[in-house]
Amino acid sequence: MQYINNNKYQLNIELHNMDAEKFFEDARSAFYNALIQQMILQDSPNDSNAKISANNYFTDALKSIGQATALDPTSADYAFLASQIYRGRGVGRYAERSFATAEEIYREQVAKNPDGIGENLDLAIALFAGDSRNG
Repeated sequence: MQYINNNKYQLNIELHNMDAEKFFEDARSAFYNALIQQMILQDSPNDSNAKISANNYFTDALKSIGQATALDPTSADYAFLASQIYRGRGVGRYAERSFATAEEIYREQVAKNPDGIGENLDLAIALFAGDSRNG
């Protein structure tokens, strides 16, 4: 009986992680689309369709990353994407907070595995990309 319960628990964790990844991918896609709309606005500042689309994409990105983060609050990647979305949306305080969370999680991962290439690379990329204070 113990074995069956462990399998059900493991299956729930796997489904939970798949849901979080789906929300993460949805957030990333919406964020990229919002950035494209912002580029259109740079060329055509009065394009009301691009303004509305950018706003809608940012809203979708924030909703999806919020759901992903709620399902897995220990994911540095989710917190880092949240910081980028907030920065793109112009919400500096939330961007800074999300970046600080991501950096803390990345540093914890490096501390657990100091020789891990993936862990160190993730941290380096995040630090290079910078937080909301860096353009």
